Amino acid sequence: MAITTTATLTKVVQDLYNADATRAFTARGVFWHALSPEHIRQVITGPGGVGQGDVVKIDVWGAATAATTPLGETSDGTADTQAVTQVDVTLQEHGKFVQTSGKLRATAYGPLEKQAAWRMGDVAIRTLDLLARVALDAQTGATWVGYGSGGTTNATSVSTITKGNTLNGDDFRAAASILDANNVPPFPDGYYRAFIHPHVFKDLKSESDVHQSFTAAANYAGTNLDPIRNERGIFEGFRIITTSACNVQADAGATVAAGTSADVYTSYFVGPDSLAMGRHGNVPSIRLGMPKVRPGSDAYGRYQTIGWYGLLGFAALQDDATYKIYSSSSMDTAAT
Repeated sequence: MAITTTATLTKVVQDLYNADATRAFTARGVFWHALSPEHIRQVITGPGGVGQGDVVKIDVWGAATAATTPLGETSDGTADTQAVTQVDVTLQEHGKFVQTSGKLRATAYGPLEKQAAWRMGDVAIRTLDLLARVALDAQTGATWVGYGSGGTTNATSVSTITKGNTLNGDDFRAAASILDANNVPPFPDGYYRAFIHPHVFKDLKSESDVHQSFTAAANYAGTNLDPIRNERGIFEGFRIITTSACNVQADAGATVAAGTSADVYTSYFVGPDSLAMGRHGNVPSIRLGMPKVRPGSDAYGRYQTIGWYGLLGFAALQDDATYKIYSSSSMDTAAT
């Protein structure tokens, strides 16, 4: 098909940029990719979507109770009242752009626009990863929080965590037991997900019981488990994914004699329906600002912008589907 108008040309260029951004978007990501969109309860608003407004609601159905009393010959038993609650997801605008000058476009080596679009796709997924993680951070109730079992003294709060309170194998066993007792099903592959910081993973692999029963992702060959990005292996019912996107509270732990405090790392143990997402249309969407004369800001039409944009939001969906453990790490060089 011949391109006959500037508008058509701009649309073709934007589609090409979107393709590059999408490749970067799908190739990266940890929280988002490991949970996978089909296991993040979503509501899409706008044209073709199911709702409108800057706040969308997602239904959460309560579990039905077991019935052990036999039905009577002339009685159907007692009906349960189905409990349905809603989780609000607030949609907000997010995005990032880069600006190139006429000189840069004329003198740069390599496909500048392609690299810019790739970079925007990468920034988009890292942004969504952080937004998803922040939603998981919101629930801090004692029922859904534990503390690293390492060390000689047990921590009872973030401020009492010392450098010795590392994450260990028993913490994984406790997290699996809590999720199971809360009737949280595993993902279809039969495993929960554990997101931990690389510094925390180093301590975990240093433990003898973990080393003996840990199945490395490289050993999945011949199984139906395709390794997830940054997946390190399977341990105690969890597929472990390392990511620096895990929350790190600098110097939030116990103060020691030297006047320094331990950094506190959050590890996330999750099942399906841990997250809800609302979005308007496609996310991310690549936006182009083509060179043009703009009096007062770009008199020579030298500047071009390429950015990603999304109207979206995350929220924790089912509190029981996420268990968090606060711990330290031996990699924390500031604390003693």
